[in-house]
Parts: sequence; structure tokens; C-alpha cells
Amino acid sequence: MKGYDPGPMASGFPEGEVSADLDALSVALVLKSGPIAGVVFTLDVSQTVVDFHPPEPPLLPIGVVVPLEFTTPSLKKTVRLSAMVVGRSEEDVSRRYTFQFKLKEGQDPSDLFRLFNRRTSFRASSNKPIQVNILPGNEAARKEAKPIAGDLHDISATGISLIVSPDQDMKIANDDIFIEFELPTSTGMIKMLATIRYRVLMHSKAVRYGCQFNPNMPGYMTMEDLVMKYLMRYQQQLLKYRGDADQ
Repeated sequence: MKGYDPGPMASGFPEGEVSADLDALSVALVLKSGPIAGVVFTLDVSQTVVDFHPPEPPLLPIGVVVPLEFTTPSLKKTVRLSAMVVGRSEEDVSRRYTFQFKLKEGQDPSDLFRLFNRRTSFRASSNKPIQVNILPGNEAARKEAKPIAGDLHDISATGISLIVSPDQDMKIANDDIFIEFELPTSTGMIKMLATIRYRVLMHSKAVRYGCQFNPNMPGYMTMEDLVMKYLMRYQQQLLKYRGDADQ
């Protein structure tokens, strides 16, 4: 869509956000003296912030690399990762550490991604414009309609954010839509039923849609797998970029 600035992704470096079910996640610092249990405060693909409570929170120097073990009911095996201490602070009732993950040479990044369940909130964009064709959600109406062009803003496992021009927005009266688009990792068109949950007028005068995929559509799992393949590759690129930036 002309006039739309896709933002920092157009420059080619990855941006994105990922979260895990922290309520179900346990972490332990593994020292020679034995494991010390902590509480995960935040976690993303590059680092984690962990609180250790009295009576004996560990005292670790900045820059030391230590092993962390993560467990969650959804995983059959413990995830063990090396991490560098890059921050330490004394909180009211805990000692808080920021650990930056350091994958060993040749280590599979999927060891890290296992911590994030399939319904992750990770949202990814693209460093190249991706057009999305928007059609009515009703099948009968869809057969007679001409597609309305929008642009992908970002995508997750459960939904997609779209950018459309104001004049195109006026043509989309119904919030139930059918969308078609192709991701760099897919070999064909991804087709999804979706519901527009919000519409926001941006500073550029374009309109941004926040859409939720309809998991009850026929063939949804196949389409979801294509989206997940893209998200996994994106996460790997993000991890590599952040690792290269630290060197």
C-alpha cells in the first residue's frame, strides 16, 4: 500500500517479542554446591530475569556464565541453558539477576524455544512487504467479491495485524473476513478466516486492523503449521542477530 512505512523491519534487522507461561515455569541455578531455586520474573528469546529469595540468595559476579535449568509441566525433559550474568540488583525481598542466554557452538536453538508453548504471543513482521488479500468471511459473498489489498503489519500464532488505506477500510463493513497471503517460508497461499477485533487510525492516516484467526475453519491446523514455521524461523534469526550484536 503506497504511503505506508513498515517501520524498522524494513531495514532488515529483526524485532519481535516472545513470552512464556511464567506461572507454570520453574528455574534453578545449578552450582557445584547444588541447585538454587529461583522465580522467573521475565523471559524472552535473548534473556531472563530471575529473583532469588532469602535465606541464601546466590552472590554471582557480573560476566560469569552459569547453567540454568528450566522445567514446565508441558515439557517431558528439563531445558538446560548457559547464561551470562549481565545485571544484579537488590530488591525489597529478593536478589534479582538478569541472565543473557549463551548458546554453545552448535547447540540447537530449539532447546530455548521449547520453553515457549505453541500458543506463544510472539509477533513477527517481515523485512519485505507482504500483501494480504481481504475478502468477505461469508463463502457465498466471497465468490462474488473482489479482493481488497492490505499489508501485513505483524503476525502471531493466533492472529494478524493488517494495514489498509482509509478508502479501503470503508469497503470492509463486516468484521468477519477471509484473508489470503504468502509468507517467505510457505510454498503456497495461506488462507484464513479471521475476525477484526479492533480498527485504529494511524498517524499516516492508514487504518490498522487487529485480527484473530478462526480456529474452527476447515483446514485450520494446516494453515497454522505454515504460520508457525515462519515464526520459528523468525525467532532463530532474532536470536542469531542478538547474538551477533553482542560480539
